[in-house]
Amino acid sequence: MSFSSFIGNEAAKSQIENFISKDKIPHAIILEGARGLGKRTLAKLISKACVCEKTWEKPCGKCIHCKKVDREVHPDVIYPEKSGALHTYNIETIREMREDAYIIANEAQNKVYVLTEVDNMGIPAQNALLKILEEPPANVIFILTCISSMNLLQTIRSRMQIISLVPVHFEEAKLYIRKKYKELPDAKIDEAVKISYGNIGLAIEMLTSEGLKETVRIANDIASVIVSPRPFELLKATSGLISDRKKFKEVLNFIIIFLREALILS
Repeated sequence: MSFSSFIGNEAAKSQIENFISKDKIPHAIILEGARGLGKRTLAKLISKACVCEKTWEKPCGKCIHCKKVDREVHPDVIYPEKSGALHTYNIETIREMREDAYIIANEAQNKVYVLTEVDNMGIPAQNALLKILEEPPANVIFILTCISSMNLLQTIRSRMQIISLVPVHFEEAKLYIRKKYKELPDAKIDEAVKISYGNIGLAIEMLTSEGLKETVRIANDIASVIVSPRPFELLKATSGLISDRKKFKEVLNFIIIFLREALILS
C-alpha cells in the first residue's frame, strides 16, 4: 500500500510525501483525528517509508522491510504495549521505550515507535516521553495517534509535527466502500456514509458490526427525544449508558452528528 491508495486527506498526504522526498521526516509526528479516519494505516505507511530500502518513491511496498512492516513483524518498527484500565501507556513502558531508543536499529537505517490512541496517557508518562523528545536519538522516529492533540501536554505538542485527518467527501467514501464490499446494498452504504459524515472506517464498522449498529440506534433514539418534551422517554433511552462510559462517549459522538445534520437541514 502506498500513499496514493490512502483515500482522501490530500493535504496531509502531500505534507508527509514532501518530508519523505526531501529526506526530512520529523523525529516526532502526531496524527490526530476521529476514530475511523485511518490514523493507524497512515502511521504504518510512514513507518514503511522510514525503513524502506528504496532511495526514492518510498514506501515501495515490495522490499523486505516494507513487507515486514505490513505484517507488523519488523524489529525496527515497534508498537509498545498498553496496559491498565484505561488501556494506555504507563510510565514504565515509556521509560523502557526511552532506553531502547538509544540502541541501534537491527535491520533498517531508522527505528520507529508507534504509539496509538494516546489520548488517555497520564501526565507522568507524558513527562517521561517529553524527556526523549527534547533530545531525540539520531535515526529514531516517534509516531503518535490520537483523537485530539489537545489531550497532550503543550510541551509535547510543541516538539512534534501535528498532522490532522478529516473525513473524506461522501462520494469518495461511497465509491471506496462499494469496491471493498460489493455484496452490500447501495442504500445501506449511502446511509452509513451519511451518518458517519464521510468517516470511512466508522461507516464500514457500522455496516459490519452489530455492536456499533446498536450504538447508532441508541443515539438516534436519544436525539429524537431530545427535540421533544418527553423526559420519561429520554430517561429510558439513556438508562443503559449509566455504567458504560465507552458506549456513552460513542453515543454522544453520534448524537452530535445527528443534531448537526438536523441543523443543516433546518
